[in-house]
Amino acid sequence: MAKGSGRENGGDGSKGAAGTCGAGRSASQSPAGPRGGGPGLLGDGVHGGGDRRGQFRGLERVRGGHHGHRRDHGPARAPHGERARRLGFDGLELHGGHGYLIDLFLRPESNPRTDGYGGDLGGRTRFAAEVVAAATPDELYLLLAPLTEAGVDVLDCSTRRFWLPEFPGSDLGLAGWVKKLTGLPTVAVGSVGLDDSEFLSALMEGRGAANASRDRLVGLMERDDFDLLAVGRLLLSDPAWVARIRDGRRSELRPFSAEALLSLT
Repeated sequence: MAKGSGRENGGDGSKGAAGTCGAGRSASQSPAGPRGGGPGLLGDGVHGGGDRRGQFRGLERVRGGHHGHRRDHGPARAPHGERARRLGFDGLELHGGHGYLIDLFLRPESNPRTDGYGGDLGGRTRFAAEVVAAATPDELYLLLAPLTEAGVDVLDCSTRRFWLPEFPGSDLGLAGWVKKLTGLPTVAVGSVGLDDSEFLSALMEGRGAANASRDRLVGLMERDDFDLLAVGRLLLSDPAWVARIRDGRRSELRPFSAEALLSLT
């Protein structure tokens, strides 16, 4: 589905994006059988009552469990970004809802896999993250350039874990890439100060987290990957975290408890 092209809309300053998706369960809605050969569900299978995973077919094939190779499905979609740019679009939308392929990976009702792409929420999110990561730094620059030209002073780069590499072949995280491409100060955010934790695990599973070592954070900051840090969940359990870090009182640091999410005022 296309929402207008840059070539058509460029005259009046409007922008257009191309939408792309894996058909998922939508590929199997026709009585004549799957359209396009994509993996899907018979009938609704996601929003219907009960456990409908027995009707699911095809998801076990996608990605094929080849953990030694990055993206056996992702690269098939990654060229869409280049095609969209060549055709004059200003952006690319990846459809991840309503039973399409990314959504099928996310939902426990439709994802019976037991490998690295199934199981807990982190596993079920892996496919979505790898599809997004199949984008390139060039595409990131196309997103950032209009914002910097419009006068943005600082860019807050929100991720689940601030230290994870954003693109293959580089150890720069999102904040590091954004700073490299724009020259602007950046803010890193995502599990700052927490060990082996991310927001959804706290929100949906009630998981807490221990305090993380400062070494990685300090190392990336000294490497000039980012200029500022945004701290969220940790301050709910330990409002004095910044002062304790500043004063070197690490023995007084408190771990994050999901119960802190219930005491917001």
